[in-house]
Amino acid sequence: MNYIVYKTTNIINSKIYIGVHYTNPDVFDGYIGCGVSQTDKKKKTTKGFPVAVRKYGYENFKRETLFVYPDTEEGRIAAYAKEEEIVTPEFVVREDTYNLTVGGRFANI
Repeated sequence: MNYIVYKTTNIINSKIYIGVHYTNPDVFDGYIGCGVSQTDKKKKTTKGFPVAVRKYGYENFKRETLFVYPDTEEGRIAAYAKEEEIVTPEFVVREDTYNLTVGGRFANI
C-alpha cells in the first residue's frame, strides 16, 4: 500500500479531478475520487465531482496515477503537499476541473 496523487479525467468533456488516495498503485481498486468508487457510485452530494459521475456515468472516467509515495507519515505528508502544489486556488476556479477546494488540506490530519 502507498499514497498516490492521481488525476481522474472525464473522457467525454476532458474535465479533471486531482486527489490523494491510499492504495496499491499496481492494482486499480475502482476508486476514482471524492468518495466515488466502482461499488459506491451514488455518493449523495449536490455539487462537484460526484454529481459529474452521476451525470456522465462511472465508466466515462479514467484514473491515472501521477505520483507514488511510501506508506509512511512522511509519504502521506509528501502526497498531500504535492496535491497542494497542483490544486491551487487558480486550479480550482478553472473551467476544466472538478476540484472545489485547494489541495493538501488533509496533510495535518
